Amino acid sequence: MRSTLGGVFGLPDGINEAGLSIASLWLPVSQYPLSQSSTNPVIYNSNLVDWALGNFDTVESLQSAINSITVANINEIVSQLNLPLHYVVSDSSGANIIIEFTNQSMQVYESNNAVLTNAPAYPYHNVATPLGSILPSDFASASTDKPEDLDYTQWGVIRDHKELVYYFFTQFNNNLFSVDLKKIDFSQAQASTVSVIQPNWQTDITSSLS
Repeated sequence: MRSTLGGVFGLPDGINEAGLSIASLWLPVSQYPLSQSSTNPVIYNSNLVDWALGNFDTVESLQSAINSITVANINEIVSQLNLPLHYVVSDSSGANIIIEFTNQSMQVYESNNAVLTNAPAYPYHNVATPLGSILPSDFASASTDKPEDLDYTQWGVIRDHKELVYYFFTQFNNNLFSVDLKKIDFSQAQASTVSVIQPNWQTDITSSLS
C-alpha cells in the first residue's frame, strides 16, 4: 500500500518478497526523538515502512539494525503533517515485534500474536482484567470513548507470510483482492501502482453449478 499525505509519499503497510511485513497504525501519544539531537543517521517515520521492507528479510535482522538509526517525526520538515504512528512487524518464521516512540525514545516489544490497535500504547495491551485484555474495538480508526472527529478504516489487509500473497479489501468494495509476490520477477519489475478502489464488485460462479 502506498499513500500520500501533505505531498509526502510513504508506505503505510506492506510485505516484501522475503515474507517480512510491517504495518503502521495511529498512536496519538507518540513522541519521537528529535533529529537535531541524534548522532545516528535519521529517517522520518513516514518512511520507516519503506526502509524496513527494502532492507530486511526477518524480524531479527531488522531488530538488530534499528538501533543504528534515529526515527524522527515527519512534521520536523513538513510542519502541517503530523504522523503519530506505531508499527507491528512480522515475518515468515512467526516472529513479531511492536515498535513505538514515547517520551522521545524508541520502544521495541516482542509480541506473540502481533495484535495491535491504533491506541493505546502497547504496554496497555498486556494489562490483565477479569475478562482478559480489553482493547478498544469499533469501526473508527482512532477509537476513543467520545471521538471528536469521526474517522473510519478505509482498507483492511491479510498477509500470507508463507505463500507471499498480500490480500486487501476496502470500505468501498469488500471483495478480496490479492497480489502474489511469487509471480513477480523482482529483477525486472518496475515501480507501479494500482488503485485500492477496484471496480469488480462480484464474481460470477454460475459455471461452477453446471
